Amino acid sequence: MIPNFRNYGAGLFAIERYAVGPWTLEGGLRYDYRWLRAYFLDEATRQTYNETHEWQNANGSLGIAYQLRPDLTLTANLSTAWRAPNVADLYSNGLHQSAVAYERGNPNLKPEQAYNANLVLAYAGKRLSGEIGVYNNLIHNYIYLKPDSVPIIRQRGLSHHIPIHRCRQRFEAWMPP
Repeated sequence: MIPNFRNYGAGLFAIERYAVGPWTLEGGLRYDYRWLRAYFLDEATRQTYNETHEWQNANGSLGIAYQLRPDLTLTANLSTAWRAPNVADLYSNGLHQSAVAYERGNPNLKPEQAYNANLVLAYAGKRLSGEIGVYNNLIHNYIYLKPDSVPIIRQRGLSHHIPIHRCRQRFEAWMPP
């Protein structure tokens, strides 16, 4: 279903926290690098060839907390995140046995980029704790499998229809709370 491949990744991050009185401020930065090489066989020439992808990204987070009372805290956070396409997103081409679906990748996918925000009121008593919060996630270049309307018909024992799922990408996806 997927070609032979090599995949490497590395990341560096830093987190800092500063607290004074009832206030706590925390920030973080992260840099990631991903490298992927997929190997293919040209059926006509019997020669191998490869496709190589490199991605890198920097993300950050910023959070603030205010201790309203010893048992009640209000926090707010803003952050970014990303995800590079994996080998299945890019190059899958075959039957996914556990999903009973034929999947086709898309070698032109770009990394996903997410923007996140949340606001939380947290209670931590002696016998009871709980949180109430709101959040929003906005994702650019969201990667997902979309079923095609025409299935593949396979002849193996009894014939049956297998749905085709293709990797697609939307510029923006809103993930509601």
